[in-house]
Amino acid sequence: MVLDFWQIGADGRICAQDESGQNGIRRGQDDVTPRGAAHFDLPPPCYKMHTETAGGTAAVPIKTTLMELRFEAPDYRADTTFESAEYELSGSEETGWTIQRNGAPYLELGPGYRLLETERCGVCSTDLDRHFLPFPLPQVTGHELVAHAPGASQRYVVEINASHEARGVESDCAFCNGGLATHCPERTVLGIHALPGGFGPYVLAPVHAIIPVPDAVPSDVAVLVEPFAATLHGVHVTAPSEGDRVAVLGPRRLGMLLVAALAAERSRRGVHFDIVALVRRDELGRLAMRFGADSYELTEQPKHTQSSADSQLADPQPRESDFDIVFDTTGNPDALDHALRRARREVHIKSTHGRPAGGLTTLTAMVVDELRIARLPRVTDSSEAAEFAARVGHFAGTERPVLTWLASSAVPDAISDAFEVIRGDSALVLRDTFEDQPGLPRADGVVVDALGPEVDAIVRPSPDDECSILRPRGTIWIDAGSWSPSSRKETVGIDDSSDSEPPRGAILDAVCAKDLRISTSRCGDFQAALDLLAADAALRDRVRGLVTHQFDSTQIVDAFAMARSPACIKAVVRHDTDSAKADAR
Repeated sequence: MVLDFWQIGADGRICAQDESGQNGIRRGQDDVTPRGAAHFDLPPPCYKMHTETAGGTAAVPIKTTLMELRFEAPDYRADTTFESAEYELSGSEETGWTIQRNGAPYLELGPGYRLLETERCGVCSTDLDRHFLPFPLPQVTGHELVAHAPGASQRYVVEINASHEARGVESDCAFCNGGLATHCPERTVLGIHALPGGFGPYVLAPVHAIIPVPDAVPSDVAVLVEPFAATLHGVHVTAPSEGDRVAVLGPRRLGMLLVAALAAERSRRGVHFDIVALVRRDELGRLAMRFGADSYELTEQPKHTQSSADSQLADPQPRESDFDIVFDTTGNPDALDHALRRARREVHIKSTHGRPAGGLTTLTAMVVDELRIARLPRVTDSSEAAEFAARVGHFAGTERPVLTWLASSAVPDAISDAFEVIRGDSALVLRDTFEDQPGLPRADGVVVDALGPEVDAIVRPSPDDECSILRPRGTIWIDAGSWSPSSRKETVGIDDSSDSEPPRGAILDAVCAKDLRISTSRCGDFQAALDLLAADAALRDRVRGLVTHQFDSTQIVDAFAMARSPACIKAVVRHDTDSAKADAR
């Protein structure tokens, strides 16, 4: 095995040293070519090769490139400030990686990660609210990135979930093997959970999550592929029908892309539904119409203005149930009440702001797990039970779907006959019963009373981990038998012992009163998003126009400040690479 030592030169570009410490690269038996402190373009592929005899008859090339790489990157801290930190990466795609931060151990990664050089990275609402999420800080954040292999010109976007499947490693993970790889409980998440992200100059990307960018898609469009793919996924989850009225609440960064995704899906399917943007300013409404909205409606300024650009939307005389589907893309918990009032069939939540909303403390965790909430249907016979079972789905490795029943009511006989029913009083206690369950170690569906704390306990039974008792993309079914409308708005997290009314909140009231469905989604199919962008020049031009501000990587503080401003739709941070400087694609 030959070891190459890599480091960052004085100009910030990757350079190499041979075993004796001389700058350069050794190719086969060639002498080391001195490079001094200057950078150079690495020849593709840049592997150290040696051969071994397999079975005594064949020479088998073994690709092993070990490298050490040091660079500085901006750490995002829990107090929302940035601090420069020195990172050192050592290892290889084949053997795994060790990451040190400021000389101390930071992260150990197994095989299946490839080194990429970041070209640019977008600032999104998740980045702005990262300090609210339940993952340790400090961290190099940023997940909407365009990158390339050091010294190469091919550009890539990177799907953010580093699961076993994405890394190309074999495992017995029931999630990766069961079609839920983006929910693998052992994954890291690029720029969000542990794995350093695109606001640094280099990333380690899962090998099967690296998607080539077509020449037709310029980098200032490709940088928006991650959120565009997420919005396409949301449209597919909700599947608007002929004649529906669909509203996008608070279109700016993510919402404008959602409007474009709705318009594209409408055209692709040949199904007509109205798209209405609910905005606070005329200029955003006009922009939404350029992205494909049929009309826009102004909502009034909030009564309690926040520092965030996505302040709550309020209407002194709100309309009721005038849209079939409302997408909440505001990134603000206070806007959810507006969405719940305006929807008559479904509210789809795309925001991961990390804060309580609608009477639930775990709403962001619901989005991460792509969970749904719906009212439990009436089930009195085998036909209705079969229909309900089809809605619940079957991911558990059991003969029948697994339904956890935490509601106070009795289980109907028809449901007992159609499901493997697990009864109990505590989600945390019941979670242990799934450890030895074949297949996915989760319930296919859960039934609870209309109480906010019970729903929260399903989503996150323990504050010590991020594991639900419900499978990803599953539904929490609300037994509304004992429900009555709340007489007051609940304030999540405040215990008012003088008020005997059980805590519910706006979400559960809407589910029970209007039979409203709550759905969520997050990551989407990058390849589908790229294909759509590559085929539609007009769409590319519209998406490109979302980037209103660009900053050098040394201006990360200014980039975040601008991204929070109403004057900004999308801010992008650019790294000083040859591809970024050329920008001629």
